[in-house]
Amino acid sequence: MLIHKDVGQIPYHLARELGWDCTLVSWSRTEFKVIQPADYAEWVDHVSLGVFSSRAARNLAALNYLRQHAREIDVLLIYHLTSDALAQVLLFKALNPSGVAVLKLDVDHRTLEAFDDRATIKQRLLVRILSLAPFDLVTAETRQMAGRLGPLLAKRGVRLSYFPVGIELEPQLDIELLLQRKENVVLTAGRLGLTQKNNELLLEAIAQLSTSESAGWTFWFVGSRTPEFDAALKRLVSQRPDLGPKLVVKDFIESREELRALYERARVYCLTSRWESFAIVLAEAARHGCYLVSTDVGAADDLTDGGRTGSLIRSEEQLTSELRAIMNGTRETADGARRTHNRVSEQLAWPKVVRDFAALVTSVGKLEARVERT
Repeated sequence: MLIHKDVGQIPYHLARELGWDCTLVSWSRTEFKVIQPADYAEWVDHVSLGVFSSRAARNLAALNYLRQHAREIDVLLIYHLTSDALAQVLLFKALNPSGVAVLKLDVDHRTLEAFDDRATIKQRLLVRILSLAPFDLVTAETRQMAGRLGPLLAKRGVRLSYFPVGIELEPQLDIELLLQRKENVVLTAGRLGLTQKNNELLLEAIAQLSTSESAGWTFWFVGSRTPEFDAALKRLVSQRPDLGPKLVVKDFIESREELRALYERARVYCLTSRWESFAIVLAEAARHGCYLVSTDVGAADDLTDGGRTGSLIRSEEQLTSELRAIMNGTRETADGARRTHNRVSEQLAWPKVVRDFAALVTSVGKLEARVERT
């Protein structure tokens, strides 16, 4: 379980920045290792309900926790739209009608299919659940998704608010110094080889670059790997032996400091996913001065200002063209990286994100303001 992601960071910063009394309640399908800041336990009470192979057992454990503690909870934040979420909010509201219930949607462009003729029975049912569930706030992680999904939900009586994922701004970074130290590296990180991540797109684009075009550049692939990814990489090297020394593969990096060091060295961060709800790696890479090259998923549009400060790509040909332009210098990356870094630092710092969230919570009118307005 990665506490550095939003599930762990929201309560951490609400407690640290605003003095809220926060508890993180988790459960899982399998045993997991918790990766968290050294001072996390000072701010957040982490309650693990246990490991459950059965979804019904997990939901029962959650409902039992709410049965015992609902009246003590001012704000209940639930992730993902599921029938379990409906059961949990119904019980919470029954026991604590004055409590504020928030649903943080983890949605991407596929969610829009639930509102057209392609919708499956399950998708239609989830939309119906959302229209009936007594949530006080429903949020989306990107402005693009809030803008596209918001009007569709409004027709069903659901107001959708914008609540992004934040990033940690410590230690402070000098963007000009970062840009001076950049190396000719294209970095991608994540669970390599998953259908969602579409890493083959980058491999195919690299294969289209001539030896001279990619001279002086290396491509770093970081993360846990599937056999399919290893096979695709092996095929590429067998077809283009000259690329072998330029392809650097690293296993999953647990150390946040080590990952930050890779961001700081890379000139370009490339994301080729078919779908993402936010893609926190984009914000992290941008904070460390990487120029973003990404498919139009998650927060890519938000972070690059619609492609003005980064490259949004939709095909292998377009990705190859962008990489070629970056490598031959016709695509200048420093200014785009600088502007994206500044946007991320100003808009997505966790203190700002949780203050904006606190304002959303108080706007429902059930709680007294807990944040000083300046």
